[in-house]
Amino acid sequence: MNFSIKEGGILLKILKFLLISVVVGFLGGYATTVFSKSEAQLWGSILPSKNFLGLGIDLSGHCITHTKGKWSRKTFRHRRVHISGISAIINKKDILTKDEETNTIGLSIIPYVVSNRNGGKLLAVIANKKITGENFNKFYPVCFQHLSHSARSEPKFNKFYPLILLHVESKKNRKSLERHIKALQFWDMDFLTKPIKATTVSTVRNLLKKVFSKKQAKFLKGLRFNVCVELIDEEEGNVKFQVGNFGGSSPCKPALPKQSQKRTENTQTNFSPDRDDLSASNDKTCEQPPQKDAEAMQCQETSQKLATCKNKIVQVQERISQLEQEKTRIEANRNYLETTCNEANSGIDKLMEENDKLKSQIERLKREKKLKQARQQEGTNLQLKKLENKLERLTKKREKTTEEFEKLTQLTKKRDETITELEDKVDQLTKERDDIKKLANQPSSCDSQTFFAGNHKLIVVSLSKNYSRKQKKAIKNGLVEVLSNVKRNLRRLELPFTLLTIQSGKQLHTVLTSNQLRYLNLEDGSDSILGRIENGIGFGARDLRALEDLGKLDTNIKNKANSGDIIGSVLYLTDNIRLNTSLTNQQWKVSLAWCRKRIGLTVLTTKECEVWDKLGAKCTSWQNKAELISELNAFLNAAEN
Repeated sequence: MNFSIKEGGILLKILKFLLISVVVGFLGGYATTVFSKSEAQLWGSILPSKNFLGLGIDLSGHCITHTKGKWSRKTFRHRRVHISGISAIINKKDILTKDEETNTIGLSIIPYVVSNRNGGKLLAVIANKKITGENFNKFYPVCFQHLSHSARSEPKFNKFYPLILLHVESKKNRKSLERHIKALQFWDMDFLTKPIKATTVSTVRNLLKKVFSKKQAKFLKGLRFNVCVELIDEEEGNVKFQVGNFGGSSPCKPALPKQSQKRTENTQTNFSPDRDDLSASNDKTCEQPPQKDAEAMQCQETSQKLATCKNKIVQVQERISQLEQEKTRIEANRNYLETTCNEANSGIDKLMEENDKLKSQIERLKREKKLKQARQQEGTNLQLKKLENKLERLTKKREKTTEEFEKLTQLTKKRDETITELEDKVDQLTKERDDIKKLANQPSSCDSQTFFAGNHKLIVVSLSKNYSRKQKKAIKNGLVEVLSNVKRNLRRLELPFTLLTIQSGKQLHTVLTSNQLRYLNLEDGSDSILGRIENGIGFGARDLRALEDLGKLDTNIKNKANSGDIIGSVLYLTDNIRLNTSLTNQQWKVSLAWCRKRIGLTVLTTKECEVWDKLGAKCTSWQNKAELISELNAFLNAAEN
């Protein structure tokens, strides 16, 4: 839902002088009018936050559900919603702008509660006569997590949430901000890194003031310019703070006072998106950063990008130099073999000449034997015997010469086969060098896209001995908890998945599949999820290699593809066993092959992500069970967002 005011120069002057209200576009029968008033009133006319900030949030355990095409309020006698935390996310479906030249965009902010019993995040939706047909006017959480996605896709809910503004310093930064927000996944749209403790809150305004007091904006993590976040409150005054500290003027503008407002909260703070929280000592008005020349900032940004590109080019050039040396060595071996074969051919020619001479001698001796037998049959028996012995020796020598000739013939054949193999290897290395050059020219060709070409997911666990006892327990318990939640909500699972392990000897073992999960029990026992995990996952392998083992996995993926089961994404749990920071040519092959096949690789490691980032994988270094469960849920639920 994009609102924009496009006015000609003459019409704009008339409107400024006459202060006439302008009717903005209609969306779903909902018209808004922009008035020439303060900033809060101006944006409030687009999305009137004051109508929703004063409404309450029900935390007593009641919830909203969707049955038979209608939303209704439900009260479960023995299964009320157990709420452990509360926070808010942004609604990236509706990005509001007043006109194309402004440096500000508007977003609606949606409160939610956290309930582990009901599946995680539960969005809070308004319950009134327009939505549920009941005489309520309050926000209630949805009853189950899968209803959060349904509520976000309902257009009639979108206009019932408060408004926040994001200010930047230039039109270019505003466009970058819009692209960043549109690319966010559901688990990245949160305002806080951790939900706040669930306590009684009287109104939505009370909740959002608590959220803003944390001075966090998780959804802005990764941006390289300052952003001012502002909550529009037409009655009590706007609240704002700054995210980032990259120099230049601050995009935060002071809120204009309003005669009817009771009090004004206007605070700014420098907030780094890479930190989870700030101490209370930073809760003060920030000074404006020193003014810098826009061209100098842009030049600095360009220099940083250029330095990064140069480093990648140097690495690729080093790899190309290694390939050139390998090619030189292979060509030297080929020349040596050619010289050896030429010498062998020369030896064969000499043996053939000697063989012809022996044949002539044999024939001559046979003739002499016959003549002597005819002339002196009795007196030449001794001489004849000597001639026969000599003939036998010559015959054996001839047979030996024939065997050597056959061996040389086989050696010549093997030489030709070796030369062909070497030529094929040179062509393969040349092709791989060209692929690496292309990767150097397009440094983010794989990791900047979202690959999910197939319809099957693989979860692969490396059973290395190097995990700590705490990590082994976290992996097993995390898988049991996540798969148990999936078992309870099988209707939400859109894509099939398979849980594999890599055991000693690089052997792959299937623990369970999504089809088998339907028939497993939630209780203990061999036919339960816990039983499958305990029996199928036993750590202790000593001969594994974190990166080389993917070659075995690639063979499994090819076999599945031949049977029509296309793998779209892989989640790999590893401890980086025997992982070197310098990548060999063979290690690049699996990454390039998966890039061409559009197979997404997500790595959860207990160590560093440096090597996996080079290969274009989405890597997360986890330290505790909560982080592991979050990443597993995100991987299994990725197709629904």
